[in-house]
Amino acid sequence: MAKTNRDLPVLAQLFKTLGHETRLRILMGLQSGPQNVTALVRKLRMPQPSVSHHLALLRMAGLVTATRKGKSVVYAIDAEPVRYERALRAVADGPAGFRLGKAVFGLAKK
Repeated sequence: MAKTNRDLPVLAQLFKTLGHETRLRILMGLQSGPQNVTALVRKLRMPQPSVSHHLALLRMAGLVTATRKGKSVVYAIDAEPVRYERALRAVADGPAGFRLGKAVFGLAKK
């Protein structure tokens, strides 16, 4: 359980964002490296507006970054989503207890 009430809304937002199959598929698709929307649409076999919508939600949640390269925008998993690290560590009660966090949010020891 989160150690403070301050962690609960943060965790609720994180899990709400991750609670959609499309957003999880996008994050999995970005594991191989930064990509633009066109590449993700091909990889996921989904309509472009749907992929763009979910990318926007992932950006607002601070899980994905966007970098403009010419006319294209390249998306990548945020290497250090500090916003969630404290709350995830509180849930895990230590840096080694939350395996999903390590895989997606970079909680592994450096």
